[in-house]
Amino acid sequence: MVYCQERTLGPEALTHLKQCLDHGGTLLAKHLLQRADLDNGKVTTFLPSDVPDEKALLFESGQLPVPPKSEWVRLEKEAVMIPVPKTIDDYFVPFLLHFLRAERNRICIFGHPDGKATHPWLARAKADYFTCGEEVFLFVFGKNATEKKIKTVIKEAGSAWWSSVHGVVTTVPTRFRFSVEQRTSATPEIVAELATRAEKIMVGAYDMEGYLIWHKP
Repeated sequence: MVYCQERTLGPEALTHLKQCLDHGGTLLAKHLLQRADLDNGKVTTFLPSDVPDEKALLFESGQLPVPPKSEWVRLEKEAVMIPVPKTIDDYFVPFLLHFLRAERNRICIFGHPDGKATHPWLARAKADYFTCGEEVFLFVFGKNATEKKIKTVIKEAGSAWWSSVHGVVTTVPTRFRFSVEQRTSATPEIVAELATRAEKIMVGAYDMEGYLIWHKP
């Protein structure tokens, strides 16, 4: 049984994505909004197959169907119970992981709209992060990405209001290397370049039960 499928959305999705970036308010989000190719990118999402197209456009609604718990599948002569994914994250996170691992220099970054470089909570942050001025960005490198690390980044970024959650999959400029061991400080120029290089843009949707994904044309 396939609970979720990737679905291509129309111009309404691009409008919502822009609104989320505007709400996000980070330097990364501002540079993403300035991209000349933003209007030409495709926007997709992962949704249960039984969600009608008109409901798929209700990006601020959090009323997605409850997924099934399991199903019986007959393999040759045996009937085996196969667990099915329980949330959209069970599709979205592997999608990100596969794309990250396809290129060693890729990195997934989520802005933390409410995070500040001087906040005490950073000392307890489980995700790797870098700062730019007072802004905080959570990240995971493609070369050492795991589903657990991606989920941690999304969870900590998602502690902000869902409509401001935003992230990218991009590539790291050769003149700027992140260190997983040391908390790095990036210049505004580097953040601008990370936005320019972004191949995917992700924002929260469906009351943070799902996401919209912009694909570079």
